[in-house]
Amino acid sequence: AQYRITHTDGSMRYVQATTIPVLNENGELTKLLGFVRDITSQKKASRALMEGEYLLRQFFENAYEAILVIKGSTRQVHDYNKNALKLFGIDSSEILGKTFIDFCPQFQPDGQSSVSKADNLIRHLMKESNVLSEWVLKDTAGREILCELNFTGVTYNNDSLVRISIV
Repeated sequence: AQYRITHTDGSMRYVQATTIPVLNENGELTKLLGFVRDITSQKKASRALMEGEYLLRQFFENAYEAILVIKGSTRQVHDYNKNALKLFGIDSSEILGKTFIDFCPQFQPDGQSSVSKADNLIRHLMKESNVLSEWVLKDTAGREILCELNFTGVTYNNDSLVRISIV
């Protein structure tokens, strides 16, 4: 069990208490061994991690730009912010499972197919951590949206994740 206690110096501490029953040969309890361990630093580290994750999530959700996070191997949307939903005219129940290419016309203005251009950029991310590119996307009504995309790649669980900031 974990407890919050007041230390003799007045500070708050967190401890973890463990008890181990000692039984005699008849299976009767003869005594309890107890151990108390100060876990204050672990509690503080856990709280700091949670606060950091919360702040990063707030920055992500409230960013000016639309953001998609896609899995490199499948190109499927792994995460998104509310501005991505607005940009594409889609709701949260529809976006997961879609691929990045679902939001692209067949060809980009330079004549390359969107699939080929996206594959080349994602491969390039394995060498560089950040790629900037002009791109045409489309919303659910099929309207084309000229924008600038910033692709940022990281490796996670033996796959790549690509964060796409759309401005």
